[in-house]
Amino acid sequence: METEFDEKNLDVIEAKIKKVLEDTFQEAGYIVFNIKFIETPQNVTLDLKDFWGGYEIEFKVIDKTKYPDLENDIDSLRRNALIVGPNNRKRFFIQISKFEFCGQKQEYDIEGYRIYLYSPEMIVLEKIRAICQQMPEYRKLVKSSHQTARARDFVDIYYILKKYKIKIDSRENIELLKCIFNAKRVPLELIAEINDYKEFHRQDFEAVKDTVKAGIKLKDFDFYFDYTIRICTALKPLWEK
Repeated sequence: METEFDEKNLDVIEAKIKKVLEDTFQEAGYIVFNIKFIETPQNVTLDLKDFWGGYEIEFKVIDKTKYPDLENDIDSLRRNALIVGPNNRKRFFIQISKFEFCGQKQEYDIEGYRIYLYSPEMIVLEKIRAICQQMPEYRKLVKSSHQTARARDFVDIYYILKKYKIKIDSRENIELLKCIFNAKRVPLELIAEINDYKEFHRQDFEAVKDTVKAGIKLKDFDFYFDYTIRICTALKPLWEK
């Protein structure tokens, strides 16, 4: 989102989110429970407050036919919750980032619902930014030592650029890149450091292979990583004065 929710209205926002989740899943035959809505991180210093942070929504679902017998036993509800992810994960997560650049979002209608999505160009540039955000130089800026390997981003960058024939260094995309990086105060020169973190991101590639659709054969990690490095060389004028 481009801004943030008004703190005075967070209870109202939480209630609306809860109702939408309950109504939507009930139509599909499920009951939602264990809904949590929190700000992340919970303690943001004043110097980060105008560009950092977000919200996380967490919930579980259970088949509507099972709910009446278990509704008064939360432990049984949790045990019988629908598995929704790898390693028998039963929790849904929705993450909302504050203060993002959404200037080129695109509108779609899906079964009567109006939704907004990033353009393919925005997705690619945001993924490059996300890779840079894992670097110690940036983690120090936002006062967090947590880093996440993002092998999937390198794969996605390759396929999106190829599918949509995006020229990453066009004048329009350069301006878009600046807006996306500036939204989270990410220094552009960190793009030049991506090559130093090849082995860090490689460790996540096995997990990526486990999530691709049947019939799709991935190339090795080096292919996707090296491709990203090559296309980023066209951006050098941004940090080489």
